[in-house]
Amino acid sequence: MTSDFYPPEVIQSLLGIGGKSPSVALVLGSGLGRFAAEIQNSRRVEARDIPGYPVSTVEGHAGSLVFGSISHNERRSPELLVFQGRVHYYESGDISTAVAPVRLAHALGARTIILTNATGGIDTSLRPGDLMVLDDLLSLNPLRLTSDTSAQLRYVTESFDVQLTSLLQDISVQIGIQLKHGTYAWVHGPSYETAAEISMLRIMGAHAVGMSTVPETYEARRLGMRVVGISLISNMGTGILPTKLSHSEVTTTAREASDKFARLLRMFLTHIDS
Repeated sequence: MTSDFYPPEVIQSLLGIGGKSPSVALVLGSGLGRFAAEIQNSRRVEARDIPGYPVSTVEGHAGSLVFGSISHNERRSPELLVFQGRVHYYESGDISTAVAPVRLAHALGARTIILTNATGGIDTSLRPGDLMVLDDLLSLNPLRLTSDTSAQLRYVTESFDVQLTSLLQDISVQIGIQLKHGTYAWVHGPSYETAAEISMLRIMGAHAVGMSTVPETYEARRLGMRVVGISLISNMGTGILPTKLSHSEVTTTAREASDKFARLLRMFLTHIDS
């Protein structure tokens, strides 16, 4: 197995550690990394030990890669590659760095990727702790990952896999978790948005806003991967509630919602078709 971004010896070394080629990748956003503890027969690699792979500088992003699978009610998931955290575009200003997990997952064999994030709610029907399935994307950053115009249009207009999103919705009903649906807006960061910017994003059709996920989605689609997006509403945007925003609020809310998040992912991963 080869990659345009990682030397063959790096890929072969990681496959040797992982034991089996993963078919599903999972990126865990801010404060959501504890789900990696669910992985059975896990094999862990630290990001800093992978040549050419970036290391996050943000709290709540452990920077570990975990190979393995999970089981639930006599069902077993496909082989998984779980990324505990990501490197945001604002950390380096390099889009290749932001999409590194996607490129590595694809090089290792994954053809489905689940992208999760902790995000700020914009729609007033949302509340901290809600889970929102991503139906569409809104990018406020110029982004081009290919010079092929037809490919650019294809992966932008067909971002999320309809069948997998429908499966996620069905499972949420079965286990009694209410899922919201909406459009995720990507902003550069690292600062939070002003009240005026939140108002603008609401007018533009965004339900939630964050600093990741969009470049990863576009790159995964460019590579032909199936994509599912899940946001944890960790706080409300500036001006919606009379509270001050902080990154600690994001990670605290993520920890408090981790049981619900884990139940949903556990069922989804053990019902997904590899």
